[in-house]
Amino acid sequence: MIRSFADTSTAGAKGWLVLAVVAIAIGLSGVGVPAFSLDKSDIERSQEVPDKVFEIFGEIQRLQGNPPPGFVGGRPFQNRERRLARGRYREYDVNPTVPGQHRGPERLVIEQRTGKAYYTRDHYRTFVPIN
Repeated sequence: MIRSFADTSTAGAKGWLVLAVVAIAIGLSGVGVPAFSLDKSDIERSQEVPDKVFEIFGEIQRLQGNPPPGFVGGRPFQNRERRLARGRYREYDVNPTVPGQHRGPERLVIEQRTGKAYYTRDHYRTFVPIN
C-alpha cells in the first residue's frame, strides 16, 4: 500500500494541512512541502481522505495512469469550474464498478504533468490535495 504521508487519521491529515499552510505562508516551498495554495475556505472544508484513495492512487501510478481492473477512470477532467489550477487532468473512480449501481460521487483527479492528485467526495464541488 502506497501512501503520501504516514498518518492518514483525521489528526494526521489536519496536521499535514496545517504544516502545508504554514510552509506556504512563510515561503518554504521546495523543502518537501507540496507547492499548492489554500485559502480559508479550503481549510474549512478539508476532510479526512479515506485509505482507499491512497491505495487507488498507488495502483494508478503502478499501472502508469490506467485504472485498476474493475474501476472506471482515465478520462479527461475538464475543470470547467476552475476549482483546480490550470492543467491537464484525468479522473478516476475510487470505488469499484458494481453492475446496476450508481458510481457514486467520489473521484480522484490527477494532473498529468505534475502528478498532483486531488480527492473529491462530493463530485467535483470540493477537492482535497493528497500529495
